[in-house]
Amino acid sequence: MVTLKQIQALDAVVREGSFQAGARILHKTHPSVINLLGKLEDQLGFALFDRSGYRTTLTDAGQAFYQRSLRLLDDHVALEDLARHLGQGKEARLRIVIGDVTPLTETLQVLRSFAALHPQVQLDLGFENLSG
Repeated sequence: MVTLKQIQALDAVVREGSFQAGARILHKTHPSVINLLGKLEDQLGFALFDRSGYRTTLTDAGQAFYQRSLRLLDDHVALEDLARHLGQGKEARLRIVIGDVTPLTETLQVLRSFAALHPQVQLDLGFENLSG
């Protein structure tokens, strides 16, 4: 089973460009990161890295796996944010009903700004005909 620690190690090595630099930002030893990613490669059945050159680079399969793993890391961060907000008693969903007399362009601009500032809040928009 692929673990979050393995994905985080993969991300650190790719972003930093080497196993040693990746280990440093993870506050782990260089051999422990090599071991962690070696086990991941064994589990996957393919090499993530081309180790033949001076710099550590991803194989084509490694690149495809890494790109997909970034979504998992983003989801992990979003889940932690949601848990923190729920723990603070903050609402995770906001329902807004827009009437036909509401200035739509301005309202949508405000909602876009709100969503950008509060990505953990799910906006649930509705529309009602109020003019009769």
